[in-house]
Amino acid sequence: MDEVIGKLHDKKCPGPDGIDGPTVKRIHRILPSFWVTLMNKCLRLGCFPKAWKTARVIAIPKTDKSKHHTVHGYRGISLLPIIGKCLESPVVERLKSFLETTGLIPPQKFGFTAGRSTVDAIKKLSSRLQEVEP
Repeated sequence: MDEVIGKLHDKKCPGPDGIDGPTVKRIHRILPSFWVTLMNKCLRLGCFPKAWKTARVIAIPKTDKSKHHTVHGYRGISLLPIIGKCLESPVVERLKSFLETTGLIPPQKFGFTAGRSTVDAIKKLSSRLQEVEP
């Protein structure tokens, strides 16, 4: 949890619960075992509290003011509770590690995979096409 909490951005907007990064960090400094105990309890119970998955959606106006009278003039962002992100992060890392070590990630998977990029996908596709061409 030290690493997860250390990576929190202090200037990010809080979710609907109003808890921001600096608050989570302060609690962690005062009670270092609090977040670890809470997250481990959630993992043991197989519980991801609904409140930690509830987003506050905000419409951000785009630069083209002529479109502000329509829905196309805005970009939506979802502000999720930081505590939920703190639980999600180690779960995602554990899952990725498991999938990588057991070989369950297919070789065709490029997106959101460490060490594989769009360029790698294009190179692989190009070489496959060259194999097929007469």
